[in-house]
Amino acid sequence: MQSEHRGEIGQERRWCARKSIELDVGLYYDRLGLLSCRTLDMSMEGMFVNTGRITLSAFTKVDAVLTHHNGTDSQQIRLPARIVRVSPEGAGLQFHNFDSDTYYFLREILSTH
Repeated sequence: MQSEHRGEIGQERRWCARKSIELDVGLYYDRLGLLSCRTLDMSMEGMFVNTGRITLSAFTKVDAVLTHHNGTDSQQIRLPARIVRVSPEGAGLQFHNFDSDTYYFLREILSTH
């Protein structure tokens, strides 16, 4: 699968189909603390986030915090991830080590957006 994000550093291959989704996401990044970003696409395995003018380092571990609003309720989840791709548009993250609750949370986000 070829990526639509040009000028990339690092390579990443997703097994799951990407879906264009724009959501606010917080990234806990050791060098900067909490960074507010916006997703451009997402799959069950990862997401691509627009980081604005900030360039992140490839192969760095981060925690992504997503909030899902479902009617009157909202649920927040923290996803351990690794930066697997860097481009001028942002960074590609690959999720890892998540449990079944996180799996269902991601599935819900992908099915409702």
